[in-house]
Formats: sequence, structure tokens, C-alpha cells
Amino acid sequence: MFIAWKDGLATGNEVIDNQHKELFRKFNNFQTACKQGKGLDELSNLLSFLGKYVRSHMAQEEQLQIVHNYPGYQMHKKEHDNFTYNLRKLEEQLNVQGITPALLVRTNMTFIDWLTRHFTWADKDLASFLSSGGGSHMIPKRILIAEDQMATREALINLFTKRGYEVETVTNGVDLLNIATGKKFDVVITDLLMPDLDGASATEIIKLQGNKTPVIALTGLSQEDIGLVQDKFTRIFHKPINLADLFDYVESLLGICRA
Repeated sequence: MFIAWKDGLATGNEVIDNQHKELFRKFNNFQTACKQGKGLDELSNLLSFLGKYVRSHMAQEEQLQIVHNYPGYQMHKKEHDNFTYNLRKLEEQLNVQGITPALLVRTNMTFIDWLTRHFTWADKDLASFLSSGGGSHMIPKRILIAEDQMATREALINLFTKRGYEVETVTNGVDLLNIATGKKFDVVITDLLMPDLDGASATEIIKLQGNKTPVIALTGLSQEDIGLVQDKFTRIFHKPINLADLFDYVESLLGICRA
């Protein structure tokens, strides 16, 4: 069974739409492998891809809905949580039993259900909401930047203020925590290593208080040194930062489309 991507499923957010298209490609490639008798060989790769998809894509899509005040957010998130639960069960079965025909069938059924039900209902409704200008009155422009290095801080201020954003800055984790919990921002950008309180700890406290503002991290640390803290952030950019990539990501995350 092959399932084709349809333009009616597009949300208008390039990053999210490309992730959706990649999911469809992975599914159809898996179907091809099954028809060729190679489904078991591809099963482990597919489950690995889906694990990464759950961690990155779903968080970005949920942030987009929050920013645009999407009325179906709670139901959409419940769908995401259910898929994540089903995926964990598949991963547990893989770890206990290994790659088996039963796991192949169960994975295929889970994938088909997700693409045919969630995309044709929940994602199509989200796409319709965004394409009709839903939430457009809430165009996000406020950014909180936490960075103790003056050169980087000034570069970020210049980057965003020139494009119409309102920018507030702090230079340590304690001030980040105080400001982020006392004011509303559309995005927080923080360095990982700062005086008094590091960016990861401040972000964890902010999120424990129920704040759903997307937080982007900046760091000079290697991927290995970051460890588990990467799950606390919407995305991590490594220094030296490509400012154009950072700006494009923020615009995409917030659903801003410039002519």
C-alpha cells in the first residue's frame, strides 16, 4: 500500500511540510522493501527514523500551534502522544524479541493508521487553519536573548532588531529565569554556559513552571559534551553560529513568511 503526499496537507511552514513529505517517502520506501522481500532488513532503520521524528518534528509542530493559538492544539497533542506511546511499544518489542514478522506487521499497521487517519484529519485541519490566516493577529515579534559574550549578544540584537523584532537581553541564567517567567516572549535564545545559572538549568525550571515558549540553545560545546540536555531545547545551534540559518529557523518556527 503506497500513500501519496497531497498539497492539501501542506501547513505553509516549509520546515514542517518537508518533514511531513520525508515521512511519506520513508513509508513508501518501506512498502517497496516489503514488496521486494526486504522488509525485515529495513525495519530497524525505520523505527530509528521514527524515534528521531517523534523527538524533533512533533515538538516543532506543537510549538507552531501554540504560537498561532490553534484551537485544536490539545486534541492534536493527544494524537502525538498516542503515536509516541505506540512507537515506544514497538521499540520495546524490538528490544525484547528482535526483528520478527509480527513486529513488521505491527509497525506497518501503526504507520498506515498514522498516515491515513492523522494526516487526513488532524494535520489537514491544521493546514486549513494556518492557510486561512488563523492566528495571524498574533504575529510573534518578541525575543529574549540570554548570552554573556558581548560580541555574540550584539550580533543577535542586530540580526533581529533590523527585521522588526523586539529584543530583550540578559547575561546570566538567573536573569533569564526571572525575565522569562515574568514576561511573555515568542522565542527564547540562550547560551548553554553562563554565570550564576547555566542555560539548560534555567530552561528546565522555566518549562517545569508550564511555560511552553520555544527555547533555542547556543553553544560552543561538542555534540558529545551536550549529552541529554539537547532534549530540553527546540534546537541547538553550535558556535560559530550561522546567523542566516538561525534567523531562518526562528522565522520558520514561528510561521512567519516574508515576501
